[in-house]
Amino acid sequence: MEWFAAHIVLRVVFKTQNQSTFPAWENVYLIEAPDEDIALSKAESIGLSLERDGDCSFEWNGQPARWSFCGVRKLISLVSATDPENKPTDGCEVTYASFEFESEKAVEDFVNCEETLARIL
Repeated sequence: MEWFAAHIVLRVVFKTQNQSTFPAWENVYLIEAPDEDIALSKAESIGLSLERDGDCSFEWNGQPARWSFCGVRKLISLVSATDPENKPTDGCEVTYASFEFESEKAVEDFVNCEETLARIL
Protein backbone atom coordinates (compact mmCIF):
# COMPACT_ATOMS: atom_id res chain seq x y z
CA MET A 1 0.00 0.00 0.00
CA GLU A 2 1.10 3.54 -0.75
CA TRP A 3 0.23 6.86 0.88
CA PHE A 4 -0.93 9.89 -1.11
CA ALA A 5 -1.81 13.51 -0.40
CA ALA A 6 -4.98 14.41 -2.30
CA HIS A 7 -5.63 18.10 -2.97
CA ILE A 8 -9.42 18.37 -3.03
CA VAL A 9 -10.95 21.65 -4.23
CA LEU A 10 -14.32 22.89 -2.97
CA ARG A 11 -16.03 26.17 -3.79
CA VAL A 12 -18.86 28.19 -2.32
CA VAL A 13 -22.01 28.34 -4.46
CA PHE A 14 -24.77 30.81 -3.59
CA LYS A 15 -28.23 29.28 -3.53
CA THR A 16 -30.36 32.34 -4.28
CA GLN A 17 -28.14 35.03 -5.75
CA ASN A 18 -25.71 35.46 -8.65
CA GLN A 19 -22.04 35.49 -7.71
CA SER A 20 -19.31 37.94 -8.62
CA THR A 21 -16.62 36.11 -6.65
CA PHE A 22 -16.02 32.39 -6.20
CA PRO A 23 -14.40 31.51 -2.86
CA ALA A 24 -12.60 28.17 -2.98
CA TRP A 25 -10.70 25.92 -0.60
CA GLU A 26 -8.02 23.40 -1.35
CA ASN A 27 -8.08 20.79 1.41
CA VAL A 28 -5.41 18.11 1.61
CA TYR A 29 -6.33 14.58 2.70
CA LEU A 30 -4.07 11.59 3.35
CA ILE A 31 -5.13 8.50 1.45
CA GLU A 32 -3.79 4.96 1.62
CA ALA A 33 -4.24 2.94 -1.57
CA PRO A 34 -2.49 0.23 -3.59
CA ASP A 35 -2.02 2.57 -6.58
CA GLU A 36 -2.67 6.05 -7.95
CA ASP A 37 -5.92 5.14 -9.74
CA ILE A 38 -7.54 3.84 -6.57
CA ALA A 39 -6.19 6.80 -4.58
CA LEU A 40 -7.78 9.19 -7.08
CA SER A 41 -11.10 7.34 -6.85
CA LYS A 42 -10.99 7.55 -3.05
CA ALA A 43 -10.15 11.28 -3.23
CA GLU A 44 -13.09 11.94 -5.54
CA SER A 45 -15.39 10.07 -3.15
CA ILE A 46 -14.17 12.23 -0.27
CA GLY A 47 -14.74 15.39 -2.32
CA LEU A 48 -18.26 14.36 -3.28
CA SER A 49 -19.06 13.55 0.35
CA LEU A 50 -18.19 17.15 1.28
CA GLU A 51 -20.80 18.65 -1.07
CA ARG A 52 -23.30 19.88 1.44
CA ASP A 53 -24.57 22.75 3.50
CA GLY A 54 -25.04 20.80 6.72
CA ASP A 55 -28.35 21.72 8.27
CA CYS A 56 -29.06 24.32 5.54
CA SER A 57 -27.68 27.08 7.77
CA PHE A 58 -24.42 27.61 5.87
CA GLU A 59 -24.02 31.17 4.63
CA TRP A 60 -21.27 33.10 2.89
CA ASN A 61 -21.30 36.85 3.49
CA GLY A 62 -24.90 36.58 4.64
CA GLN A 63 -26.03 34.64 1.55
CA PRO A 64 -27.45 31.09 1.74
CA ALA A 65 -24.78 28.88 0.20
CA ARG A 66 -23.46 25.35 -0.17
CA TRP A 67 -20.10 23.66 -0.74
CA SER A 68 -19.53 22.26 -4.22
CA PHE A 69 -16.83 19.72 -5.10
CA CYS A 70 -14.75 20.99 -8.04
CA GLY A 71 -12.25 18.16 -8.38
CA VAL A 72 -8.93 16.74 -7.28
CA ARG A 73 -6.29 19.30 -8.26
CA LYS A 74 -3.34 17.01 -7.66
CA LEU A 75 -2.43 13.71 -6.10
CA ILE A 76 1.04 13.36 -4.61
CA SER A 77 2.79 10.18 -3.54
CA LEU A 78 4.32 10.69 -0.09
CA VAL A 79 8.07 10.68 0.33
CA SER A 80 9.50 9.74 3.71
CA ALA A 81 13.14 10.33 4.51
CA THR A 82 13.00 7.83 7.35
CA ASP A 83 10.54 5.08 6.30
CA PRO A 84 11.50 2.89 3.32
CA GLU A 85 7.78 2.16 2.70
CA ASN A 86 6.98 5.90 2.54
CA LYS A 87 4.50 5.72 5.41
CA PRO A 88 3.70 9.05 7.05
CA THR A 89 6.34 9.71 9.71
CA ASP A 90 7.99 12.66 11.38
CA GLY A 91 9.71 14.70 8.69
CA CYS A 92 7.75 13.14 5.82
CA GLU A 93 7.00 15.37 2.83
CA VAL A 94 3.23 15.28 2.52
CA THR A 95 2.60 17.79 -0.26
CA TYR A 96 4.14 20.66 -2.18
CA ALA A 97 3.27 23.53 -4.49
CA SER A 98 5.34 24.98 -7.35
CA PHE A 99 5.26 28.65 -8.32
CA GLU A 100 7.00 30.96 -10.75
CA PHE A 101 7.66 34.59 -9.77
CA GLU A 102 8.83 37.56 -11.82
CA SER A 103 11.39 38.77 -9.25
CA GLU A 104 13.17 37.99 -6.01
CA LYS A 105 11.04 40.69 -4.37
CA ALA A 106 7.88 38.85 -5.45
CA VAL A 107 9.18 35.67 -3.77
CA GLU A 108 9.92 37.62 -0.58
CA ASP A 109 6.43 39.15 -0.67
CA PHE A 110 4.93 35.66 -1.05
CA VAL A 111 6.90 34.34 1.94
CA ASN A 112 5.75 37.33 4.00
CA CYS A 113 2.08 36.83 2.98
CA GLU A 114 2.04 40.12 1.09
CA GLU A 115 0.15 40.62 -2.14
CA THR A 116 2.11 39.46 -5.19
CA LEU A 117 1.61 37.74 -8.51
CA ALA A 118 2.73 34.21 -9.18
CA ARG A 119 2.12 31.53 -11.74
CA ILE A 120 1.12 28.21 -10.24
CA LEU A 121 3.01 25.41 -11.98
